Amino acid sequence: MKNVDIDKKEVLADIKQLSCFASLSCDIDFLDQGLSSNNVKVTTFDPQQQVTAQYFVKWFSGAEQAARGEVAIARLAMQYGLAPMVIYSSEEYLVTDFVQGETLQSILLKQPSQLSSAVEQTVSLVAQLHQLPASNMVEPFDILALLSSLKADCHFNSAHLNDVNHVIAQLPAIERSITPVICHGDANFSNVLVDDTYRHWLIDFECSIFTDAEFDIAMCIAINQLNDNAVSTMLQTYQQCSGKRLSSQLVNTYIPYCALINALWFIAKAKKSPQKATFLKHAEQQLTQVEAYTTPCLLKRLFTHST
Repeated sequence: MKNVDIDKKEVLADIKQLSCFASLSCDIDFLDQGLSSNNVKVTTFDPQQQVTAQYFVKWFSGAEQAARGEVAIARLAMQYGLAPMVIYSSEEYLVTDFVQGETLQSILLKQPSQLSSAVEQTVSLVAQLHQLPASNMVEPFDILALLSSLKADCHFNSAHLNDVNHVIAQLPAIERSITPVICHGDANFSNVLVDDTYRHWLIDFECSIFTDAEFDIAMCIAINQLNDNAVSTMLQTYQQCSGKRLSSQLVNTYIPYCALINALWFIAKAKKSPQKATFLKHAEQQLTQVEAYTTPCLLKRLFTHST
């Protein structure tokens, strides 16, 4: 491979030494999929250089506990047919089957008329994930702790930190449900793969949490920038898929929190990424969903600081 920096060369060497690839002839290609992950595709060959299999490999650069949680949920979802087959995992790497297909996000860019179908398929997968047996695979969710962590990652000055705290203080209080579930945490259309047989798969469980089912629906609305009509449609689809009725009030309460979480995540990424303009565009789109709960000029100041 050409023009690969030192870190990536080290990753390439490590991947080829993994037990699932060590004895195989293979080629490795870096993928641009997603804004948060380090992903490669590994293609293996037989002695005649015919392709034998393809795999998706993600390497972790974050906290070990978060990586363990992601691997555990990926394996659980795999067992119930919701996620691709996990071939190998460690504290550094997750290897799964490579799904030939494209994401719902990619499909919608070409066929916007498929939005209703994309929403239904995403909600269906999320509803099935929520039915899986709960355990200690992921930590209970503390939304204020997450916001505090994201604020720190953004390195705001004191004035803009006060602005963010003012926004959070104006958000509606959350009345938690009594039956938390395993949530995907990032029900983005880019995290649903559609294979060549039109089967849908959930991927990328790095944001998985143990909390209200309504959070996943709210995050799906916020990150995909769906309109107000989406709430009732998604709740109806969820009930049809799971037989369980969710609270529309709790979903609507979570939406501005989800949008703010996303905005802060994008701002933090923009500060240390060559894709700064892309991240800031996403941040601005998310901040507009919080406007109903604060003053537009405050959000404008916050975004201006980030640029």
